[in-house]
Amino acid sequence: MKMQWISTMRDMRKSGPRDGKRIFMLKAGAITFACLMMLVWFVILFIEQRSGPVSPVFYLTLVPLFFIVAFLLIFVRRQEKAIMSGKQADDERISAIDNKAGRHTVAIMIWFLLASAFYQLFMDQLGLPDMPLRYYIWLTFFLMIGIFAGFRWYFGRKEL
Repeated sequence: MKMQWISTMRDMRKSGPRDGKRIFMLKAGAITFACLMMLVWFVILFIEQRSGPVSPVFYLTLVPLFFIVAFLLIFVRRQEKAIMSGKQADDERISAIDNKAGRHTVAIMIWFLLASAFYQLFMDQLGLPDMPLRYYIWLTFFLMIGIFAGFRWYFGRKEL
């Protein structure tokens, strides 16, 4: 009986000392990820500047980068509020939705990469233009994030 009371009291707490560490690690990971994304963008900008004047279209890549960082900040804030209030951050339903969205994203990205490989293989014979690697990497990166976010939203709405 005593053990049941202790576990009930533990579940009723708002936040404890371990939660502070979880919040710190969550924020540190988010800041590290955002800094790495900006570093990659600046490296690509430096490479672009070495090859000549930078096209104004290149700066449009800052728009999705801004949205990714904004969504990251919103996610960290929501997780922090959930941890501080003592709520469970992820339940089985959310985990199942994330897993399903991830599986569908991987399947679509495999087909996209396969189609891209065939494009590169046959572009000379068909007279198709060459896609520079730097644009292809950004396209793949943003496409993968967008597909996952779309599937997560769709499956989350479908479950309600």
